[in-house]
Amino acid sequence: MPLPARFSRVFTGLFHAVLTLLLIASLSGLQAQDVDQALYDAGEKVFKGNCASCHKPDANMTGPALKGARERWDGKGDIYAWIRNSQEYLKTGNEYANKLFEEWNKSVMTPMALSDEEIDAVLYYADNYAPPAPKGGGD
Repeated sequence: MPLPARFSRVFTGLFHAVLTLLLIASLSGLQAQDVDQALYDAGEKVFKGNCASCHKPDANMTGPALKGARERWDGKGDIYAWIRNSQEYLKTGNEYANKLFEEWNKSVMTPMALSDEEIDAVLYYADNYAPPAPKGGGD
C-alpha cells in the first residue's frame, strides 16, 4: 500500500536533509592543514634575513619562487647542498642543478651557511605562505 503524498514528501525531505548533513560532515575533514606557527615564523625570519633579496615565496624574482621547491627537487638531487653552495654543487654534474643554472641566466646563488633545520623552516614558510590581505581603502 503506497504512502499518502504528504508522508512521501516528508520522507523525501528528511532523506535529502540527512544526505546533506552527511555530505557536510564528510567534507569538513578536507579543511586546510593547520600551519605550525613556530616553524612558519622561524622560516620567515631566516627567509627575510637570507633569501628575500633574490627570492619570493610565491613568485619568481631574481631567483625562482621557493614555494614547491622541495617537490621540484624531489629525487633530482640534494636541495640542501644546492642551497648551501650552488656553484660547488654544479660541479657534481647534477642534471637538474645544471638545468636550473641554464634557466636562470647562468647565475649561481650566494652560498648560504644554513643548517638543515633552517632550510626546512624556509621551505615550510614558502610552502605555507599566503600573501598579506590587501589593506582597506580610506574614505
